[in-house]
Amino acid sequence: MILKKPSKRWPVLSAIAFLGVAGLFLWQTMAMGLFEKDDTLPVYDPAPEFSLIERSGRTISQTDLLGQVWIADFIFTRCEGICPMLSLQMSGLTRQ
Repeated sequence: MILKKPSKRWPVLSAIAFLGVAGLFLWQTMAMGLFEKDDTLPVYDPAPEFSLIERSGRTISQTDLLGQVWIADFIFTRCEGICPMLSLQMSGLTRQ
């Protein structure tokens, strides 16, 4: 009996399948009118004071971002799972 080595693709394919199902659920929910359009931005708990080093080497703190809409995403740079997909989504948000 020959045993196959597990594929490294299954985590990526599982993540894609999950996001596809979640997207279909969201689309169906929106089509049913369960989400009402609201033009106000949600208010979440404030982030604690922080400072990060931007990829150019410049330090950015919370005060640099006051008055701006911003999104933070923390990923592992050597992640083979969902991190590349999250990075792609974040780059799309940047373009928008």
